[in-house]
Amino acid sequence: MSLCSAFFSGALLAGGLIVAIGPQNLHVLAAGAAGRHVAAVVGLCVAGDVLLVGMAVAGASRALQSHPQWLIGLQWAAVPLLMGLALGSARQALVSTKPGPGAGPHGATMRAELARTAMLTFGNPAVWIETVLIVGAAASSQGDAAPRWAFALGACVASAVWFSALGCGARVFAAWLRREAVLRSLSAFSAVLLVAAAWQVAPLDGL
Repeated sequence: MSLCSAFFSGALLAGGLIVAIGPQNLHVLAAGAAGRHVAAVVGLCVAGDVLLVGMAVAGASRALQSHPQWLIGLQWAAVPLLMGLALGSARQALVSTKPGPGAGPHGATMRAELARTAMLTFGNPAVWIETVLIVGAAASSQGDAAPRWAFALGACVASAVWFSALGCGARVFAAWLRREAVLRSLSAFSAVLLVAAAWQVAPLDGL
C-alpha cells in the first residue's frame, strides 16, 4: 500500500471511531461552549490520541492482544474512575457553581479542566480499545514500517481536525449552549454515558 493510501486509511478509520458521541466529545463540546480553556482541552485530547496511536504502532496493540489479563485489569481499574466522573457530571447537572478566583466560566480552573480531560482520555478503556487495539491492529496490517506510520499519521491528523472543529465550532452556538439549562443537560447526558461506559467495560462475563 502506498503511503498516501495508508494515510487516508488511517484518517478514515480514526475519524469513524472518534465522531461517535461519548463522554470525551461531550466534555470538549461543553468546554468550547462555555469557553473553558478550549485550546488546552483540545490540545490534550489530540496529544492523548497521538500518544496512544504511537504506542499502538510501536507494539502496545500486540502486547495487549498477547496478554488479555492486562486489558481486564485496565477495565476493572477504570470502573470506579468512570463512576467518579459520572458523579461529578451529575453534580454539575444539579448544582450551579460560581467561578472562584482564577477560574474560568462555571468555576473550572485550567488544572481541574485538564485533569478531567486526562481522566476522560486515558481512564476510559473504550479509548484504549478503539485507539490501541483497533487502530493498532489496522496499522499493523499495513506491513512495512513506513506505511504503518503513515497510517498512524492519518489517524492523528483526523483526531486533531475533529477535536479542533468540535471545540471551536461550539462557539458558533455559544449563545444557546451557554444557557445554564443546556449546560446542565450536557452534564446530565455525560453522567448517563459515563455510567453506561462503566457498565459496558466491566468484565462481568468472567465472574
